[in-house]
Amino acid sequence: MLAALGRVRLLPLAAVFLAGCPNPQGQFDDFGTRYEKTMGASSSSSTGAGGAAACTAPAVGMADGTYMLALSTKLSPKKPLAFKADITTMQGPNGLQFSMVATPLSYTDQMTAVQAPITVGPFDVAADGSFDATLGTLMITGMANPITMQDITANAVIIHGHLCTQTPNFVCGTAEGKVTMPIMFDLAGSAFTLQKEQNGMLPAPVIDCAMTPAKYM
Repeated sequence: MLAALGRVRLLPLAAVFLAGCPNPQGQFDDFGTRYEKTMGASSSSSTGAGGAAACTAPAVGMADGTYMLALSTKLSPKKPLAFKADITTMQGPNGLQFSMVATPLSYTDQMTAVQAPITVGPFDVAADGSFDATLGTLMITGMANPITMQDITANAVIIHGHLCTQTPNFVCGTAEGKVTMPIMFDLAGSAFTLQKEQNGMLPAPVIDCAMTPAKYM
């Protein structure tokens, strides 16, 4: 899961469709329309949707640690953006909160840091584990983009999920926002996952709450 984010750099989600297109924005918009008709419009929830069930928020410190963070878009879900994410929980004025330091990783190995760490939070966690984390404007280097290797800018980015006592090593949910570069695109319907490292090693990225493995090749 990614205080105000300053400026980071997110995934050029749909630029993969640009090659050879005389009107890339128009063709992309057409694709988005067909997708929504087929799959149904996605909606985000203030209770932390995305396929994760409500649960019980963990005690302070229980979810602390280093995670593999994957941001997966609805148009290219098998190739998520990968981050090394260090999560710290604390007691806030209204209950549990968490902060995160996320480091973008190379699209070639999902292991090598390619950008300065991004610090975000703290974010409130409700008693049922749900959270809505407003990340703001994100800017991600193309070296972390497995689709087109281009830089991305996205605004009003929010992630919705659950931080649970029952699954302290795994968090998942949905992501929303507006990509403004390299083209305009709505992130609604995208997803994120967090998997805690095991024996000092980050696990391979997964793309959804069902823990479907990423596939970069």
